[in-house]
Amino acid sequence: MRNAVAVANNDVIRIARSYGERPEGCMGFKLFRIDVNGDETVLPSRAVFPGDTMKPGQTTAEFPIQKFYWKDVYARPVAEKTNSFSFRYTIPPLEGAPGSLTPMASLPILTTNEVELTSRCSPSMSVTFNRGLISTQHVSNALHGDLNVNSFKDTIAVEGSQLRLDLSGQMIPTLAGFLKRAATSGKIYASLYELTDLQLIASLVGVGTKLNIVLADIMNRTAPAKSKSADTAATHAAAKKARKTASKSASVKVATQTAAPMQALRME
Repeated sequence: MRNAVAVANNDVIRIARSYGERPEGCMGFKLFRIDVNGDETVLPSRAVFPGDTMKPGQTTAEFPIQKFYWKDVYARPVAEKTNSFSFRYTIPPLEGAPGSLTPMASLPILTTNEVELTSRCSPSMSVTFNRGLISTQHVSNALHGDLNVNSFKDTIAVEGSQLRLDLSGQMIPTLAGFLKRAATSGKIYASLYELTDLQLIASLVGVGTKLNIVLADIMNRTAPAKSKSADTAATHAAAKKARKTASKSASVKVATQTAAPMQALRME
């Protein structure tokens, strides 16, 4: 079966394709992103042929994708600039030698379905993912090469810092907006673990009696005596205040054991 499929969440689009058989002579796939106006953009490439060196601005036209599955992590920044969040993809298979690749005559160019970058799963449910991948050159550049845990934590703890915004994606505005809605109507039902973020803690405390929370609290109840980061002590103090405030004003359950890596908010 020859087919290509695109699937999206709020932040990343995944593209998969199959020809139902081994594509003999194929050197890889060139990927085009197509917006709602029909404008095509060739996707960047982060791999090279043996003996070549990666260069800025290289694309899948020169160095095609040699996999049947790929992620377009650049779609969201493009969508935010253009305010257009729907895309589809065409995938020409290439043949020939490195430096002189051409579309294959024996295999068709596959085209995916159109997808939208959105958190909406249904009229009553939304799921938002962050961009929490830290082992990247982008993070190294943002820290100016100062690659240590404390420097990283201090940077992302600052509300409004660019690296915090880059890694959180839509997570912060989604959570903040969700909690803000509770000020006028409804209640918040939250299941959280490792509650250490000052911005989120302040927002949760602000909900007051409308907050119902299950908290998997696996952090120390008191700040370390010799913390290397001032923000660490502040976070512990704020988390302690959140627990105390919430226990008086909301329905709270605290679990001290290790929790599954999941956070969820529900509003009624």
